[in-house]
Amino acid sequence: MTKVLITGGRGFIGQNLTEELVGSGYHVASVDWRDSEANDLRQPNVFQHHLDVQKPDVVIHLAAQVGRLQGEDDLVFTVQENAQMTTLVANACSLSGAKLMFASTSEIYGDWGDDPVFEDMAYKSKPINLYGLTKWWGEQVCDMYWDMNGRRPEELFHLRLSMPYGTGVEPGRGRAALPNMLWQAQNSLPIPVHRFSGRSWCWVGDTVRGMRMILESGLGGAWNVGRSDNFTSMRDIAEMSCDMAGASWDLIEEVDPPGPQVLVKKLRMDKLLSLGWTPTVSLTDGMQEIYNWVSQFDAEGNKALAQLGE
Repeated sequence: MTKVLITGGRGFIGQNLTEELVGSGYHVASVDWRDSEANDLRQPNVFQHHLDVQKPDVVIHLAAQVGRLQGEDDLVFTVQENAQMTTLVANACSLSGAKLMFASTSEIYGDWGDDPVFEDMAYKSKPINLYGLTKWWGEQVCDMYWDMNGRRPEELFHLRLSMPYGTGVEPGRGRAALPNMLWQAQNSLPIPVHRFSGRSWCWVGDTVRGMRMILESGLGGAWNVGRSDNFTSMRDIAEMSCDMAGASWDLIEEVDPPGPQVLVKKLRMDKLLSLGWTPTVSLTDGMQEIYNWVSQFDAEGNKALAQLGE
């Protein structure tokens, strides 16, 4: 039985990935600061301790400060959470013999406008925000230690996740746009939409199934993980959110983006599709699931008392 150690296993991706792997016969252990302050992987030797105890065949490094906006709130924390932590994880894994899957992001590509982006294009551009830059650093430091310690390239994976969504992400500032728009529509709040922006969204269950299939392929390197077949403008997402909530489109406010960000993301998924992966959840069905989830939250972003069992 393959033993997997997931950092950030109690996060949004981590919980869904754990369920996917356990259901496929893997033995999964997790290290997460939510379980104990002693699990602070920014500190030297903390990750090494878990590596020594668990002796995993594979480490999947998900733990990070996620998001463009939240990444700018505390610059030092973002660098520590992403660059510093990943450096320690990469070095330890390269010396241990464990395979390493690093959860990177589509943000490392920077802004390619309407051009579709392949994996090898990451070295022809640059990130345009700190979050993307720290993830690019993570890929580079993994590659460096892998080469330095003579590890085989097929045992290192860079997974450039693109727009995973699903239940469990609470609405609020800096959170994912899709659940936020549904929550705003549900509570008749203004729905700001960045002009000319658009994405392809991927249900988290499909995302983690793709991650498992990449691991099982034994083909290391960089992988785009998401969808390319359902590009949707953020204006359309806002309108769909209003329709689902029975709210007026008058709530939608088209605004200029506040600072550097990638307005259009069009990633090609040819490598992932070559494994036989196909998405199974439509955007409409996925949004309905999200709407049911965010309906628990009031206009202040607090769960209703009935949902808390009070």
